[in-house]
Order: sequence, then C-alpha cells, then structure tokens
Amino acid sequence: MNDRGHLPADTLDLLLMDALERTQANAARAHLGHCATCAADYKQLVDDKQRFEQYVLPRTQAAVAEGVESRRWLRWLSPRVWAPVFALASVGIVALLVTANPTQTEDEVYVGVKGRSAPSLEVFAQREGGSPFQVKPGSTLKPKDTVRFVLSHVTATHVLIASVDGAGTFSVYHPFDGTASAALGAAAPRHELPDAVTLDSALGPETLYAVLSDAPVERHAVEAAVRANPRSPALAGARVLSFGFLKEGP
Repeated sequence: MNDRGHLPADTLDLLLMDALERTQANAARAHLGHCATCAADYKQLVDDKQRFEQYVLPRTQAAVAEGVESRRWLRWLSPRVWAPVFALASVGIVALLVTANPTQTEDEVYVGVKGRSAPSLEVFAQREGGSPFQVKPGSTLKPKDTVRFVLSHVTATHVLIASVDGAGTFSVYHPFDGTASAALGAAAPRHELPDAVTLDSALGPETLYAVLSDAPVERHAVEAAVRANPRSPALAGARVLSFGFLKEGP
C-alpha cells in the first residue's frame, strides 16, 4: 500500500466484512487514519451497512419468509439458513442508501440502491519500443515514458488532471496545459482521456491529482489547494483523487 494513493474499493469492502488478514487490515486502518478521502469512503460504507441492517434487512427477511411459507418445495430453507447469507451478500455486492425526509416515519423511509464502486483513476504508460502497461501506485517510471489516463465509475461531468513532480513543478496534464477543467462527455463506466503526456526529466516522487466536479474548476484554484495540502487537497464542489509514482533515471 502506498500512502500517496488510495485503498481500492474491494479492500474497503473486505475490511468492512472483517475478511482481510490481520496485517492487511492493520495497514488499511493505518491508511484510513491519514487519508481523508478513503476515510470518507469507508464511513459511507459503514453508514450504508448500518442503515441496511436497521431498516431494510428486517423487512426483507419477513417478506422472504412469507414467500418461503407459500411454496412447499422451499419450506426446508429456514431463515436461520438464508439470513446470514443474505446479509453477507448485501454487504459484498450492493450498498443500500437510505434517505429519509424529516417528516417521514421509519416505515416511510425511501430505500435506493447505489453501486458500491468508488470513482478511480487508472494510469497506463508506454516506454519507447515497448507495449503499454498499467501503472500501480508507487510504481517506477522513467523520463520520456508516455502516460495516459482512464477514469472509472465517475458521475462528475468535468475533470482536470494535475501533477506535482519531484522538482515541485505544478502542471496540468488534462486538458494539457489547460486553464480549467474539461468536460467528460457522455456518461460511461470508463472514460479514456485523449491526452497522452510524455514525462519530463525531473526525477523523484510525482503525484497526480484528478479533480472531479460538475462545473469547471480553474487551474489556479487546484494549484492553491494542492500547495496548501498536498496529501488531501480540498476544493469546494469537487472530489480529488490522488495517485503517486516514482520517476527514476535510466
């Protein structure tokens, strides 16, 4: 795990279900202690699970039990068998978002289903004469490597990808050298951004910041937020994903 990156969605799921090995769980909790983005994602999962168990599961169990009783060939399947399975599947596959109007009672709560996957930034690189490969957080790249970006599970309509390299230089990679966020276009599970960037000769750790928003964000505002808090920059109306790698010479 690299503290410049973020925990994958499946790691957060497994942590919630106590399904990680002890060392992995300890490392994940340590990461949550200093990464506000991952901590917020994990808190959302915990809140969704608690609301599901409080409002949805009891009603669903009753409905399923009634259906089982109405079908002779299913009567062998008791709640003691299917309830734990149903609960586990609900955590591992979907999260139910429970939103309540202040005037509603608990019986009038609206339950909506949302996807568990969080927005993510993937980086792909290609070295001269070589084949493209996916870059993992903390990986090593070299000057003159060409990098491209893919966004997944993004609901925002605009994105700006910035970089701070080993020399401390702030650059905008998408839209390349732009002054504000670019529109993402039509909604899609994955957005392969058109800009391919050739890395310069500045060596050392480099951090990418993907700024996701529903309105354009100015370059100067992103740079100010990154300079103020490189680990977890905050921008009103935007979500920031970070991705770190190391640039080394030949």
